[in-house]
Amino acid sequence: MVRVYEPLGRFRQPPFQPFSPAEAGSRVGMVIMFTMLGMALGGWMSGKVYDLSGSYQAAFINGIAWNLLNLTIAITLWRKVMRRPPGNRTSFQF
Repeated sequence: MVRVYEPLGRFRQPPFQPFSPAEAGSRVGMVIMFTMLGMALGGWMSGKVYDLSGSYQAAFINGIAWNLLNLTIAITLWRKVMRRPPGNRTSFQF
Protein backbone atom coordinates (compact mmCIF):
# COMPACT_ATOMS: atom_id res chain seq x y z
CA MET A 1 0.00 0.00 0.00
CA VAL A 2 2.87 2.38 0.73
CA ARG A 3 4.29 1.70 -2.71
CA VAL A 4 1.16 3.12 -4.36
CA TYR A 5 1.64 6.55 -2.73
CA GLU A 6 5.42 6.74 -3.15
CA PRO A 7 5.42 8.39 -6.62
CA LEU A 8 3.20 11.18 -5.29
CA GLY A 9 5.77 12.02 -2.61
CA ARG A 10 8.32 12.97 -5.24
CA PHE A 11 6.30 15.98 -6.32
CA ARG A 12 5.68 17.55 -2.93
CA GLN A 13 8.56 20.01 -3.32
CA PRO A 14 9.92 21.38 -6.55
CA PRO A 15 13.37 20.04 -7.38
CA PHE A 16 14.81 23.57 -7.52
CA GLN A 17 14.06 26.09 -4.79
CA PRO A 18 15.84 29.41 -5.25
CA PHE A 19 14.58 30.79 -1.92
CA SER A 20 14.01 29.39 1.52
CA PRO A 21 10.33 29.11 2.51
CA ALA A 22 10.63 32.13 4.83
CA GLU A 23 12.27 34.29 2.16
CA ALA A 24 9.79 33.16 -0.49
CA GLY A 25 6.92 33.96 1.86
CA SER A 26 8.20 37.45 2.57
CA ARG A 27 8.80 38.15 -1.13
CA VAL A 28 5.35 36.92 -2.15
CA GLY A 29 3.78 38.92 0.68
CA MET A 30 5.58 42.07 -0.44
CA VAL A 31 4.49 41.60 -4.05
CA ILE A 32 0.87 41.07 -3.00
CA MET A 33 1.00 44.11 -0.69
CA PHE A 34 2.24 46.41 -3.46
CA THR A 35 -0.26 44.91 -5.90
CA MET A 36 -3.13 45.69 -3.56
CA LEU A 37 -1.77 49.16 -2.86
CA GLY A 38 -1.53 49.83 -6.59
CA MET A 39 -5.08 48.64 -7.16
CA ALA A 40 -6.37 50.80 -4.33
CA LEU A 41 -4.51 53.93 -5.38
CA GLY A 42 -5.12 53.38 -9.11
CA GLY A 43 -8.88 53.63 -8.85
CA TRP A 44 -8.74 56.58 -6.50
CA MET A 45 -6.13 58.39 -8.60
CA SER A 46 -8.07 57.94 -11.83
CA GLY A 47 -11.17 59.33 -10.15
CA LYS A 48 -9.22 62.30 -8.83
CA VAL A 49 -7.72 62.99 -12.28
CA TYR A 50 -11.22 62.85 -13.78
CA ASP A 51 -12.57 65.21 -11.09
CA LEU A 52 -9.77 67.70 -11.70
CA SER A 53 -9.77 67.55 -15.50
CA GLY A 54 -13.34 66.56 -16.30
CA SER A 55 -12.00 64.15 -18.91
CA TYR A 56 -11.82 60.39 -19.00
CA GLN A 57 -9.04 60.74 -21.55
CA ALA A 58 -6.75 62.29 -18.93
CA ALA A 59 -7.59 59.47 -16.51
CA PHE A 60 -6.75 56.83 -19.13
CA ILE A 61 -3.50 58.59 -20.03
CA ASN A 62 -2.60 58.64 -16.33
CA GLY A 63 -3.24 54.89 -16.09
CA ILE A 64 -1.23 54.17 -19.23
CA ALA A 65 1.67 56.28 -17.96
CA TRP A 66 1.82 54.34 -14.67
CA ASN A 67 1.67 51.03 -16.55
CA LEU A 68 4.52 52.12 -18.81
CA LEU A 69 6.57 53.01 -15.73
CA ASN A 70 5.83 49.57 -14.28
CA LEU A 71 6.80 47.88 -17.55
CA THR A 72 10.04 49.86 -17.70
CA ILE A 73 10.99 48.79 -14.17
CA ALA A 74 10.14 45.14 -14.91
CA ILE A 75 12.16 45.08 -18.13
CA THR A 76 15.12 46.77 -16.42
CA LEU A 77 15.12 44.20 -13.62
CA TRP A 78 14.70 41.32 -16.08
CA ARG A 79 17.63 42.50 -18.20
CA LYS A 80 19.80 42.89 -15.12
CA VAL A 81 19.07 39.34 -14.02
CA MET A 82 19.53 37.89 -17.52
CA ARG A 83 23.04 39.40 -17.77
CA ARG A 84 24.18 37.07 -15.01
CA PRO A 85 25.57 33.61 -15.66
CA PRO A 86 22.78 30.97 -15.85
CA GLY A 87 23.65 29.43 -12.46
CA ASN A 88 23.46 32.77 -10.62
CA ARG A 89 20.03 34.07 -11.66
CA THR A 90 18.06 33.07 -8.59
CA SER A 91 18.55 35.97 -6.18
CA PHE A 92 18.42 39.65 -7.01
CA GLN A 93 20.89 42.12 -5.56
CA PHE A 94 20.80 45.85 -6.17
